[in-house]
Amino acid sequence: MIFQKTTLNLPRFINQKITFNMKKLLMAAFFTAVTMGAFAQSEKSQPLHFSVGLEAALPFGDYGDVYSFGIGGSVQGNYWLDETLALTLNAGYMNYSGKTVNGYKYASTGMVPVLAGIEYNFTPNVFASGQLGLTFGTEKGAGSNFTYAPGVGYRFSPNFSALLKYTGMSVKGGGSSFSAAGLRVAYTF
Repeated sequence: MIFQKTTLNLPRFINQKITFNMKKLLMAAFFTAVTMGAFAQSEKSQPLHFSVGLEAALPFGDYGDVYSFGIGGSVQGNYWLDETLALTLNAGYMNYSGKTVNGYKYASTGMVPVLAGIEYNFTPNVFASGQLGLTFGTEKGAGSNFTYAPGVGYRFSPNFSALLKYTGMSVKGGGSSFSAAGLRVAYTF
């Protein structure tokens, strides 16, 4: 729906069953993060840190009219330039459940966001994040869209954090827009 100009009369690819296996992707992401974390040194003085996160999102706007809830996971790398500023690279998978609108049940849809940005620590516990990148649809012919995701987070410990964020996508050619409020709960290696 969001990967081309549409109204509530969505293109047929939305109605196709998604063959993407989310469990396999999340397991692969988790094992990738564990493997990368094993190679990253755990001392605080080391600039490279990896995290794996569980993500949840509530879409609103045009997208919220036909999809109710999103859940997924992501892997993120932070390269710390100093104690307050890091460069970030994030990739993951989100699955959004379809709603029933006017007697029609919309199929679930999947997205693969790939984002890069910065993370800034206001204090050792409070931080802000800003990321830009592309989100790829998992349906046949879905394409990709420019994505932006600002947020604010809290570090409960050096290894556990939560990030509240807004995710928006610019849809090619106008059309329906994507907006979501989300939460990422992460474990850092």
